[in-house]
Amino acid sequence: MGGSTGQPIVTVYREQALRIAAYLATAQAATVAQVRADTGIQRSGGILQQNYYGWFTRIRHGTYTLSAAGHEAVQAYAHVLRAFTPPCQGEQLP
Repeated sequence: MGGSTGQPIVTVYREQALRIAAYLATAQAATVAQVRADTGIQRSGGILQQNYYGWFTRIRHGTYTLSAAGHEAVQAYAHVLRAFTPPCQGEQLP
């Protein structure tokens, strides 16, 4: 799909972060290993640790949950999640 006006570009990194966010919206909290296994996103640890978009909250070493901004992103990008990514194991799309 080409071009978008007034919309952030959905890079592979953003798509993967969104898939992780959608997973955590359902799982409530999960370890990096659980996220990696259930989403298939190998760089889940780096995405969660860097938290570039502010969507994740570390609740203890290696365990993350979704922040308020993450919940908002899952809703705001629901169309992207539905269009570009099939649900992962345990993942429900809005």
